[in-house]
Amino acid sequence: MSLTSFCFLLFFPVVFLLHYLFFSKNKYVQNVFIILASCVFYGWWDWRFLGFWLTAISTYYSGVLMSSTSNINSRKRINIAAIVLNLGIYRQSSTIRIL
Repeated sequence: MSLTSFCFLLFFPVVFLLHYLFFSKNKYVQNVFIILASCVFYGWWDWRFLGFWLTAISTYYSGVLMSSTSNINSRKRINIAAIVLNLGIYRQSSTIRIL
């Protein structure tokens, strides 16, 4: 879905109204709704872009895990695992793109 498409002209007001009318009270539900709407938007455009969302989410949670521990070795392991996961997702998405 492109920003200049007719689908987006229908998608955006619906998401905006749902966000404003129903999800404006609870910040957690509001953020989950916006993330899901973004996944629908990017997935509609090209489903392969959803892998990049997975890298963003894994990077965020690896940062949360690293901030919750004070052990340097644990932080290094979490960081290495996040890098390997992100490189694996990137490699998989580029392989799919070639096919």
